[in-house]
Formats: sequence, structure tokens, C-alpha cells
Amino acid sequence: MSEQDTTENKNTGPATDQQEGAGTESRGNRKRRIAVIVAVVVFLLVVAAVVAGVLVTRERHTVALEDCTRSGKAYETSVADLKRNQEQAQKVLAATPAQNTADPKTHASLEQTALKKADRTIVSCAASQSTTELNRNKDRLDKAASVNKRLARLNKDAAARVEASAKAKTLSDEKQALDASISAAAALLGDSDGKVADNAVRESLGKALDDARQVSGKKDITDPKTYTDAKQALDGAINAVNDSIGQKQAANETAAAQASAVSGTGSAYAGGGTTGNGYTGGGTGGYAPGVHLDSGTVVLNPGTPPDATVEFEACGILGTAPHFC
Repeated sequence: MSEQDTTENKNTGPATDQQEGAGTESRGNRKRRIAVIVAVVVFLLVVAAVVAGVLVTRERHTVALEDCTRSGKAYETSVADLKRNQEQAQKVLAATPAQNTADPKTHASLEQTALKKADRTIVSCAASQSTTELNRNKDRLDKAASVNKRLARLNKDAAARVEASAKAKTLSDEKQALDASISAAAALLGDSDGKVADNAVRESLGKALDDARQVSGKKDITDPKTYTDAKQALDGAINAVNDSIGQKQAANETAAAQASAVSGTGSAYAGGGTTGNGYTGGGTGGYAPGVHLDSGTVVLNPGTPPDATVEFEACGILGTAPHFC
């Protein structure tokens, strides 16, 4: 090796060592920076996780509080609905006795349902309660509300069945009443021939009878008033015929009485012997209307004033037969 090379090696040695030291220092700083960055990232992640956990917890608590509050309102509504339906059920029971229903069992069922008590609970929902407690209270409220809703529905349905049963019985009763009027009208129509003062009432009865039979024969009638109206119309026609029969009977009785009166005043006396003050002796003769015997005196038109009374001695006038003289 030459002296020049030796000199060059001596001149370059320290520079190389300096460069190597700088590189080592640079690598160490880089590692520290990476470590710091990693630490910061980890810290931020932890903080983010904590914050997220807090937020999630708060959100869950808020949701639980809202759900519990909503369940509480639903529970109060269920209690009010049950009370209202039970009061209505009691009104239906009072207005509809069991004997007025087609099926008395519906009435007994409603009586039992109307007496069942609401499911009560004293739990509440407050912001101070934990999420777990809020969820537990919500479940209790939901359960009580479910029971009350079921009871309310049972009362409503049972009341509807009683009303339907009562309507069915009313429908049946009204039809039976109409059928009874139809039978009576048919019999009256046949028996009243020639017995009424005005035959027009019998014609009206016949028409009303036909209309009533058509109503009775229908199968799709659901309103009892349909039968009631038909019966009222038919009963009116029946009453008109009966009134006409009574009018004719009264007229016949009056005519008979008048005929009897006329026949009685024109009768003649004949025979023999005496009875009281009446004459029944031999011969013929008669007393005109208004003539009677009064102590040996024949008085014409009795009851008239004295100056209008015509008296004459009866002795000897009526022949030799025995007389009151």
C-alpha cells in the first residue's frame, strides 16, 4: 500500500464512523416516535371506547325510560277502558233481565265477567332508576295492561252477546204475537160475514191479513219492529171489524125493541071474567093507547092537565058482563 492510500484511509475513517452513529441515532428516534404514536392511538381508542360506552349506556337508559313511560300510559289506558266496559256491562245487565234473553246463559256469563277486578300495579318509571329497573317495571306494566285489555274485551263481547240474545228473543216474541193476530184475524174474517154494519171494514181486514202473512213468512227479518208494525196494522183492522159488528148489533137491537113496542100497543083484549081492574069479559073491544081504568073511571090520555081529562062513567057502557061497577 502506498503512503497516499494510507493517508486516504486515515482521512475517511472518522467520517464513516460519524455517519454510522448518526444512522443509529435516527433509527432510535424513529422507534420512539412510533411508540409514542402507538401510545397516543391506543389512548385515543380507549377514550373513544369509554366515551362510546358512556353514550351507549345513556342511550339505553333513555330508551328504557321512554319505553317504561309509554308502557305506563298504556297501562293507565287499559284500566280506564276496563272500567268503562264494565260500567257499560252493568247497564246492559240492568236493562236486560235474564228472562228477556233467548239464552239466559249469556246473561250469567256477563254477570261474572263484569265483577272481575282490574290487574293493578304500583310500579313507576323515573329517570333516577337504572336501566335494568326501568326494563323490569316496563315488563310489569305490560303484563298488567295485557290482563286489563283482555278483561275489557271480554266485558264488551259478553255485553254484545246479551244484547244480541235479547234482540233475538224480542224478534221471536214479536213474530209469535203477529202469528197470533193472524190466526185471530182469519177467524174473524170468516165469522163476520154479514154481521158488520159496513162490509168495507172486512175488505180492509182481508188486505191487512194478506200483508201480515207476507211479513210472517219472510226469513231475513232482523228488526223486531217489522213484526210490530205489521201486527199493529192488523190489530187496527181487527178492531174496526169488531166495532162494525157492535154497531150492527146495536142497530138490530134498537130495531127489535121498536118493533116490539109497536106490536104491544096494538094488542086486543078478549075473553071472560075479570082480573083486578082489567077487563076480560065477553064480547070484543080494545083499549086505545093511553086508556086505562082508574077506580071506575076511564081516563083518556092520563097525565094531561085536569081540564083536558075526559072522564066518563064506565058502568053499563061495556054491556052486562061483570065489571068494576
